[in-house]
Amino acid sequence: MVLVGGCLVYQQIYHRHVYATQLALGVAGEGKATRSSHGKAAEDLVKEARANPGGEGPEEQARLKKADEAYRAEAQRLLAGMTAPADFPAALAKELEGWAGGDLGHAEPSPRIAALMTLWLRQDPAGLSAWLGDENFRGREEVAYAHLGFIAAEALRNGEIDQLATLMKGDKHSSSYARSFAAQELGQDLNREQLLAMKAALPEEKWNDFSMTLVGYTPQSKSGELTDLAVAENLPRLLTRFAQMHDQGPWLADLIGNPALSKAFREALSDDHVSAYSLLQDPRVAPERRIPYLTPQEKLDPYAALAESDAGSLLGDWAYRLRTGQATAEEALAGVKAGTPEVAEQAPEELRRQVLLQLEIYAPEQALAAMSDLPPEERYRTALLAAIQGQMASPEVFLEILQQVPVDAPDTYDRRLDAWSSRASRDYERLGESYVEWVRGLPPGVDRDMALATAAKQAQHSNPGLAADLRGEVSDPKLQHSFSGH
Repeated sequence: MVLVGGCLVYQQIYHRHVYATQLALGVAGEGKATRSSHGKAAEDLVKEARANPGGEGPEEQARLKKADEAYRAEAQRLLAGMTAPADFPAALAKELEGWAGGDLGHAEPSPRIAALMTLWLRQDPAGLSAWLGDENFRGREEVAYAHLGFIAAEALRNGEIDQLATLMKGDKHSSSYARSFAAQELGQDLNREQLLAMKAALPEEKWNDFSMTLVGYTPQSKSGELTDLAVAENLPRLLTRFAQMHDQGPWLADLIGNPALSKAFREALSDDHVSAYSLLQDPRVAPERRIPYLTPQEKLDPYAALAESDAGSLLGDWAYRLRTGQATAEEALAGVKAGTPEVAEQAPEELRRQVLLQLEIYAPEQALAAMSDLPPEERYRTALLAAIQGQMASPEVFLEILQQVPVDAPDTYDRRLDAWSSRASRDYERLGESYVEWVRGLPPGVDRDMALATAAKQAQHSNPGLAADLRGEVSDPKLQHSFSGH
């Protein structure tokens, strides 16, 4: 997770609607700049920050932070002397007439709009929530995104938890933005009193959403403080979500095995379905701590099951080097073995097979080269599975992988047809006529017939005439017999 010094302008320039994955940047702590300029100057600083949005170096971040502090200071100045208007919607409508707005994530915040909305939240949170949720209000999402960061920070600074919770229970857009901005503020300081007040103010479903967002913004350096809070208040889900969001499987495994924690709390950690994912997918966690989470069928050969997940987890680190030819398949295999030594010792052949299968995703050509070194039957099994499951290989590389298996190899006909079905279901829709042309250009034989038959099946609904023509080109009697229903 990326947190940059806390600059709202930085967030708005570089990020859009990314709260669902908990990767959005958020709002900083309160701006402490003394007021040396009034409204227009603050907006000018924001515009100046937007003039060069491409850099992320220290100077650029400092400039953006300065602009954000100026915006906040001006909004606070306006708020301190503001009298509530008789009609908040009308007052805001007037301000919005002069607001430039912009695309979501790029709209420049207005100090006056922020101050008005903050005052409205204090006096009538339900009214503000309804206004932001009005489907006839064009631009409401941009308004919420641009200004709720300041509003959430002010509400927390003044202990207005119930008012902020009202926003978090409202319209889906305003509630998600309010949740995310509030979560960053609370996630970084873990104010226990405010967190418990928020939990009390939100329905369980909303609290679960909030806590998931919160731990995404909680720095790893505060894991001890978060643990103390979770244990004291019996909130184990905070810890399982923290482990998930920060890729901390070993940390979670240590908590589950920590005898200093109560048995009931450790069981709650262990039984959470999120724990199963966090631990199973993390090769850094010892196998004996992961095996209990396998299915009964997987437990029959547990190291083979772990080999599949570990190959997928560890090969991702090699993806770029494999694609660019900076590493070989054997180097990637050695790297995977080093990342999961116990699995490599207990299930070496299965780990190798899984690496080759998944290499087809990252580097099909290298997978093809590596398969050539396998014993024949193992090469056939691996090639067929790679051809069926693979998505990244071009049709040409797919065919090369498939042709590692002789057409007369025993017990491979149906799997070969499955591979062609998988390819046709992907490439007929994706490539259209060019895929059909490629299929028709294949040399006569079983592969061409299977390719024609499976392409015909894909074309049957959208182009029955083409489907009939393709079936007419098939010479394999077994495939011709399967057309009897047409």
